[in-house]
Amino acid sequence: MNRARHLSITAAWLAGILSFAAWGLSDDGFDERAKGSGSPAVVSARFTPSILRFDRTTPFTLTAKIGNGVADRVVLTQENGSETAMRDDGTQGDAVAGDGVYTVQLPAALAVAGLQADDVYRKFIGYIDAYVGTSRASRYNTFASIWGAEMGVVNVVTASATAHYSNYVLNIVDPTSFAAGPGDFQSVVSKLYQVLPDQFDFVDVVFDGIHVGNRFHFAVRNDVSGLGMAISNNGGQYGSASRLKGISAFPVNNIFDTVDPGHSHEIGHQWINFLKQAQLATGKPHWPYSTLASGTMGFSIPGSLAGGEYGCVLTPVAAGLQAQKRTQAKVFKDLDLYLMGLLPANQVATHYVFKDQVAAASTSCMGTLPYSLFNAISINDIIASDGPRSPAYPNTQKDFKVAVLVVSDAKLSPEAMAHYHWFAKRAEATELVATHLGFTKESSAPWYLQTGQRSTLSARLRDGAGAGTYVTVFEFFAPSLNHYFRTANAEEAAWLSANPSLGWNPTGKNFKAYARHDHPSTAKPVCRFYGSVSPGPNSHFFTADASECAWLKQIQAQTPAGQPRWNYEEIAFAIDVPANGSCPASAPVPIYRVYNDRAAQNDSNHRYATDTTVYQQMIGQAWKGEGVVMCAPS
Repeated sequence: MNRARHLSITAAWLAGILSFAAWGLSDDGFDERAKGSGSPAVVSARFTPSILRFDRTTPFTLTAKIGNGVADRVVLTQENGSETAMRDDGTQGDAVAGDGVYTVQLPAALAVAGLQADDVYRKFIGYIDAYVGTSRASRYNTFASIWGAEMGVVNVVTASATAHYSNYVLNIVDPTSFAAGPGDFQSVVSKLYQVLPDQFDFVDVVFDGIHVGNRFHFAVRNDVSGLGMAISNNGGQYGSASRLKGISAFPVNNIFDTVDPGHSHEIGHQWINFLKQAQLATGKPHWPYSTLASGTMGFSIPGSLAGGEYGCVLTPVAAGLQAQKRTQAKVFKDLDLYLMGLLPANQVATHYVFKDQVAAASTSCMGTLPYSLFNAISINDIIASDGPRSPAYPNTQKDFKVAVLVVSDAKLSPEAMAHYHWFAKRAEATELVATHLGFTKESSAPWYLQTGQRSTLSARLRDGAGAGTYVTVFEFFAPSLNHYFRTANAEEAAWLSANPSLGWNPTGKNFKAYARHDHPSTAKPVCRFYGSVSPGPNSHFFTADASECAWLKQIQAQTPAGQPRWNYEEIAFAIDVPANGSCPASAPVPIYRVYNDRAAQNDSNHRYATDTTVYQQMIGQAWKGEGVVMCAPS
């Protein structure tokens, strides 16, 4: 079957290949090659282990397969310019001499030392440089993928010897497909449906390594007219009887992030751009240089199908189009949203396409550009050429599901599962999120914001009772204070238990909850607050009520630090909440809250009781009963 692949140049792919600085194209690249064919270059690479722990102390291995010619020398060049030889002589960790696979063993600190929040668990290692004689023939930028403590360890279900899944990622062990890289998607994706039901609109196929190439998307099924593409249904070839729309491939594991604009871009290719309208068709499968090109879908780089990032926002004004560099996170344009079924036709503005696409590449992004440089395209022009979208808004799908499938040659480690789980779950973000792709670090809009809050994207594979990682919420009592304290942090609980001189004694009245990073959709995040030793209150407070949490944060922001207030610390765990005072069957254990009513003495304390007997005892001691506030799994 002929599959149209829609490629996207990301910030990670442009160095040494193209430079359109006037339009804000990044020059951060993974792959830089000498001109001409036959230049030896990296065709695949991998780290062992594939995902490194943030606290790793032992060396790790980097291997790179060189193709497209023979290299005389391959080195890893670090950011400071120092070189470390990569070997293909069967020694010092290299498996087979002369096979074109070069190996180097590296200290853990190179990957994990100095890791910053804006690295987003991707750390630059260096450049793999291949030389012919004394000339560098190619350069490939390498980034290690890191497991961080906040990712935790997720609950993994073993479906078979070759299939394992968490709430957000399915690992398929397929050495043949892993070695081959992107290609036989029918075989790989069909294995998903041997484990999970046909309930996903999209599948992300992520390779647990590096196969040099860009991400891409192709449609499996299309039931929408008015897009410029034919109605089709090839879902059965991939194991989907009715729902699968398209597949996105990520040949390089460290460019996979469901909150990154590139991920939304690939899904956008399910509908964009196949239009036959003459001026817009010149940009297929993206947009031509135009008012559309500064959005998520970008523009098509002349001479290729690859997508470029067009950083110039063109705004219609009386004298022409005002050109300004984009400063906000990318979002879908109104025509994108119309084609996606998220906006009615009458809300699509007129768009303007440069008449001279070659000149557009070097036109300065400042000042006002006269309308004479552009062709104006209205929604009526598009409908006249391609017909109206059908089904039309509002009778269209708004909520989508994506399954993340990671292909590996061996079962992923717990850290690797948690790492991919974390990046998959980010699809459901509703606020701007820090992203790091290649050398580009920015604040990115997730799908929900990219669509103007018109659509949701869920990456959840399973749900319901038990769909998550259980944690124990321990209780301690300090007789000297007559205070109770809860913690879901096992290390904190162990420390308190091991240091009785601190005055906190375990009561044994513990309950079960879910880890904050891995829980069913019904479970709510529990906010943890602390006052202060002085001016107080010297106590902790927990709430699963989002509005109560937000209210306390607001009070904190409005109250000077020297006055008593509750200070937000973290999301401590996740748990279900009651409906009309009753707990659901999936979380049948009621957790009661009582309050000592000592705010006037600046001595507030709450206890979270696990049964009615304790609850009534506390009320008998003049504590105020506040009823059921949480519901724990049994």
